[in-house]
Amino acid sequence: MKLFKNEGKYAGLNDIDFKIKKGDLVLDVGGGNKPFELSTHVADFIDNEEQRHNKTLCIGSRFLIKGDVAETLKQFPDNYFDFTYSSHTFEHIENLAGALKEISRVSKRGFYALPGSDFEFFTAQEHYGHINLCRQVGDTLHFCKRPPDTVIKEFSEIFERLWRHPQFNPLWETKYRYIWEIRNYWQYRIKFRFYENGEDLYPQLKYFKD
Repeated sequence: MKLFKNEGKYAGLNDIDFKIKKGDLVLDVGGGNKPFELSTHVADFIDNEEQRHNKTLCIGSRFLIKGDVAETLKQFPDNYFDFTYSSHTFEHIENLAGALKEISRVSKRGFYALPGSDFEFFTAQEHYGHINLCRQVGDTLHFCKRPPDTVIKEFSEIFERLWRHPQFNPLWETKYRYIWEIRNYWQYRIKFRFYENGEDLYPQLKYFKD
């Protein structure tokens, strides 16, 4: 399965053929204002009466599951969903370990995409709300909590200017998306490891303490 295709458009949204069949129950975790088009259910913290980044949610006829997925998914039996899609959500979830366990329990298979945190130190601003640092090694997602004040301000300011550049932005967001975005297709369960001590995963975190 090609996880990066069509020049790597936004997290493979509606571009990757996941072999979803008619009648499948499909969950989108964090679908927000641009849900996976084949999803039947959307799990999110907000609803149609609220907005994210000044954009109205597009739940439509989908069933909305509002709240922390580590808790809200407990209402569903094992393997209830045929497929679960999640794009740029895991880095925002407070209880990510709990969420991954529940997603794995209620889903037969799925796909997730999120920013690889080796770039997060100079691309992600504090207001992005990324509370987890994540790294994919093989088929396992490794992550830790992101300490405050771990953005290299000088580099981030340069990146912000570059990101707005009409020539750089299309390259970063599409053609070269694979160098900074994690994408993983999984079956049966999401393999992960959580690090209580973030420096065990990212030794460079110690340099931000000075």
